[in-house]
Amino acid sequence: MNKHITADKLRSKYIAFFKSKGHTEISGKSVIPENDPTVLFTTAGMHPLVPYLMGEPHPAGTRLTDYQKCIRTGDIDAVGDASHLTFFEMLGNWSLGDYFKKEAIGFSFEFLTSPQYLNIPVDLLSVTVFAGDDKVPRDTESAEIWEKHGIPKERIHFLPREDNWWGPAGETGPCGPDTEMFIDTGKPACGAKCRPGCSCGKYVEIWNDVFMQYRKEQDGSYHTLERHCVDTGMGIERTVAMLQGKKSVYDTEVFQPIIHSIEKLTGKKYGDNEADDASIRIICDHTRAAVFIIVFSVPLGITAALNKGRFADRLIGFFSFVSFSVPGYFAGLLCLRYFGMYLHWFPVIGHGHIVSVLFAAFVLALPMIGMLTRLLRSFLLENEDKEYIQYAKARGIGSRHIMTRHLLRNAAPVLLTLWGQNIGYLIAGTAITESIFSIPGIGIYALNAAINRDFPVINAYLVLTAFAFVVCNGAAEFLGAALNPLLRNRA
Repeated sequence: MNKHITADKLRSKYIAFFKSKGHTEISGKSVIPENDPTVLFTTAGMHPLVPYLMGEPHPAGTRLTDYQKCIRTGDIDAVGDASHLTFFEMLGNWSLGDYFKKEAIGFSFEFLTSPQYLNIPVDLLSVTVFAGDDKVPRDTESAEIWEKHGIPKERIHFLPREDNWWGPAGETGPCGPDTEMFIDTGKPACGAKCRPGCSCGKYVEIWNDVFMQYRKEQDGSYHTLERHCVDTGMGIERTVAMLQGKKSVYDTEVFQPIIHSIEKLTGKKYGDNEADDASIRIICDHTRAAVFIIVFSVPLGITAALNKGRFADRLIGFFSFVSFSVPGYFAGLLCLRYFGMYLHWFPVIGHGHIVSVLFAAFVLALPMIGMLTRLLRSFLLENEDKEYIQYAKARGIGSRHIMTRHLLRNAAPVLLTLWGQNIGYLIAGTAITESIFSIPGIGIYALNAAINRDFPVINAYLVLTAFAFVVCNGAAEFLGAALNPLLRNRA
């Protein structure tokens, strides 16, 4: 195997391979899905391509390849083990009515086993295909194609619908069987029935080819589609871990810098204790995911505006109302009780645990998140009928593009100004938040100084707070002017 490959090299090799097979590289989309109002985040590489998989022509053609950043919370309880992640990157190649099973499986096999690419020994590969049921026949075609590529029958496993079937996305629509590729890690089998898909860790899935060849009708029947599509996905982090021979995805270069930082902050050494290791992995994953959703109010506000009147809008509205209304000290006490006492994510008494710092920061920012979410939603909806928006719609620009590239850009100065005006609240709130979470910070230091009538410390705290307030407000005004052409062009 190509044990020296990194995540960046895998990404480059994959894209280069499929470009050599006539695929056009397209850019990945935002983690906020453009074509699925039922979810807050893009959970799979196929999300941005749903309209094209369902028949809409893609401007880049019928053969596409990309890599997509995804956020998936369905497996959040499993995060902390060797392979599950909240945030991950997915490599994909797509056929929109072009090639089908023979070519797709051939591409997969070549990329996985060719010395020029991943160089995985064939004897380490096992695959699964759809076993069939009373509605759709057994996928013998895929099994025969794998046999022709050198995968013996004993390593081709026919699995039921819950394992090897995709879709449809709703009650009706395109769907079909899939074939999944697994690497044998060399671990002993957990029993006689151990096979790919087993949770024991002997087999690790790295690639999935979905063949959309059926349409599910309202009555539950399936009809063969005239236009067949291929939807594939390869997880970067998991594949790199397998190629490098690592025990988990967290042992790769993708996560190690984050883990080293957590070790410095917590004083814990990764690898010394499994219970601590699991906690470190959880923090590592969630921190990485948080980087991409750090401006929490922006995706929430956009999602609410795009789904006006729908369930997502009502849910976000309720969240923003609660976050703005609930006092910070009460939210902090709830976090201590539930996440500290019940789940034991961080110590209730004492300090130095990174999770308690993260929760303290979230509690402190919670009211501002709610306020900015409601403000952004209102601004976006109020401006969607303006002339420049109507002009963009007349040019055929999509609603998502209009929302993020036009409306959001105009809303940015307002949001920045509001942030600058509320920085004082954040500074003042540190005293209460630090007290609740037992964090020795400047806020609790100033509170103790006030109790003890330590006037020099109080004066220093006030000067420092005023300085921070002025700097942040000035920065907000400067950035607001830079983003607003009307202000920027004043003489």
